[in-house]
Amino acid sequence: MLRLISYLFLAPLSTAAGIIKEYLATATQSKMVDFAIYLRPKLCADEAEAAERLLDLRRAAPELSANHTDMEALVEGPITVSIETKREESSSAHEANLQIGTWQAAQWKMLARQAADVHGSLLDLEFLPCLIVYGHEWYFAASSREGNKTVRVFLCLHRPPPTYTSYAC
Repeated sequence: MLRLISYLFLAPLSTAAGIIKEYLATATQSKMVDFAIYLRPKLCADEAEAAERLLDLRRAAPELSANHTDMEALVEGPITVSIETKREESSSAHEANLQIGTWQAAQWKMLARQAADVHGSLLDLEFLPCLIVYGHEWYFAASSREGNKTVRVFLCLHRPPPTYTSYAC
């Protein structure tokens, strides 16, 4: 597990990047998340075969992207965790859920298309993880599929411990 962490990267997303139209549900507006953690298998010396397979998938994909977005930083490596942030006082939890839900529904659609292209299936992929940071509360959430429908289940809420100020005497 520790070796894998050195191949994960955090990308802040731009509002200029969007969901590739082939992966959007009809009549759905593109919704971006704020950050994505992605994997760069080509950096793994012993992952040459995985990197080559990923390149083959990208060659057949819209925008030559390994993901459901056309953002340059994310076209080469698959997204492992999506992160949506909202200020407690300025946004609603409903808006954050809508953004991450739209984002991950497009990701599931892209993964289903890629699996079909190689005569595979998504049966072994149980969920896609995401984080929703709402003010000071961190939610771990996961979306899964039931047929062609994306379903979200909130699994955990983390409230940071209170902060203390220490003074030298």
